[in-house]
Amino acid sequence: MAVYKFKTKPDPYQRDALIRAIKLKRFGVFFQQRVGKTKTAIDFIGALHVGKGFTRFIVSCPAGAEGVWSEQLKEHLGYSYSFVPLPQTDKARAKFADTRPDRLTILCVSHDTLYTALKHLQKWNPQAVIFDEIHAMKDPTTKRSRAAYKLVKDLDYVLGLTGTPIPKRPLDVFGIWKVLRPEVFGTSITKFRDQYCIMGGFMGKEVIRYKNTSELSRKISEYSIRVLRKDIMEEPKVEYVVVPVDLEPSARELYNDLKKTFIAELNEHERVTADVAGVRIMRLQQLCGGFLPVDSSDPDEKKLVQVSSAKKTLALNLIQNIIEQDEKVVVFFRFVAELELMANELAKKGIPALMLYGKTPKKSRDAIISSFQNDSYYKVILVQEHVGSMGISLDAAHINIYYSMTYSLLDFQQSRDRVMGRGQTKDVTNYLLAIRDSVDYKIVQTLKNDEDLSTSISDKWRWLMD
Repeated sequence: MAVYKFKTKPDPYQRDALIRAIKLKRFGVFFQQRVGKTKTAIDFIGALHVGKGFTRFIVSCPAGAEGVWSEQLKEHLGYSYSFVPLPQTDKARAKFADTRPDRLTILCVSHDTLYTALKHLQKWNPQAVIFDEIHAMKDPTTKRSRAAYKLVKDLDYVLGLTGTPIPKRPLDVFGIWKVLRPEVFGTSITKFRDQYCIMGGFMGKEVIRYKNTSELSRKISEYSIRVLRKDIMEEPKVEYVVVPVDLEPSARELYNDLKKTFIAELNEHERVTADVAGVRIMRLQQLCGGFLPVDSSDPDEKKLVQVSSAKKTLALNLIQNIIEQDEKVVVFFRFVAELELMANELAKKGIPALMLYGKTPKKSRDAIISSFQNDSYYKVILVQEHVGSMGISLDAAHINIYYSMTYSLLDFQQSRDRVMGRGQTKDVTNYLLAIRDSVDYKIVQTLKNDEDLSTSISDKWRWLMD
């Protein structure tokens, strides 16, 4: 049998992970950012190609991470290969699905296209599948997770990569392992809850605490390897700086009205209504960022009104101060309106800024990331948090600014670590902007303390608005 030759020498823990992955066939490589899980996955591809003659591989990754895989393959794979993006049209996908390449071929698919392309991916009959950032499959009810499960249900070789396999919520384990190795925890979420969760809260549907956690950990470790940055390298120090911001009196009055009465009057013609707890919290958070959507008789019309400049002014000053010190900065947003406002304000001041958000064409994302990483002209990149939280490196910067945040601890952990690539040699600072005495401030403080809000908003909405 031919022997696989490494193009770049693996660290001992990477070699160990590769050996176990090949032996166990379906395996989790749970390395933190900077530890080298992508290289391990590339060696997994190469070893199966050389040792078993496999030529058809699928890499499923977050949108925007395709360029990372392209560059990493060039660096770490010493065999001839084709790296192919998923064709865009259904007709082209059908044509590709009929091919059976003799050459090593790695088909790259974004997680969000798994569902629409599933029948073609199945027909192509991949011999191994790698899920980059497999925690994206943690919710087994989503289309992407269901498609991932179907794609690899009968496949021998599956590799799952993530740095956050249990982001403060062991319930997420179920969805990940249903895709990766379903026999470990089964395919019934009800049975999993009965075995590992104590339920309570609203209508008995909230996880109060976990049980049998030693058993849970043992089962996970049997088919995965976990390596932390601190185990193998000196980590940069990470600092969190909460930056309190005061609303203008007029905006504070609107905030208090919306908080107390569910209705805020902007003027005699415009009003904002929020009559559901979750919507109410989101509206309050939008107001903290400076905007409110106003009611309209036309359900298709969406009008945003700017009601505050407090965060914008502070963020602009902070960004200017950073770039005047010849540093780069990543600015994260939850809401698109905030991001676009900041882009316009920076443009007025002659500060070039790159943008990475939902409206950014997928074909442009690699070039945008490369420009930020390699071009000294660009000091600022504005990123929508859930778009830029996985699978990319922004380690040309060592400073993050959070203009606004989602409720998800996972989004925060993943986005925060984009600057923690292997090239990071400086200490990392995270500035967390928060409106004083508001839902905004409580969200920031909760996530800063490594607590998750995304699964408990229904229980905590009263506390958030107190």
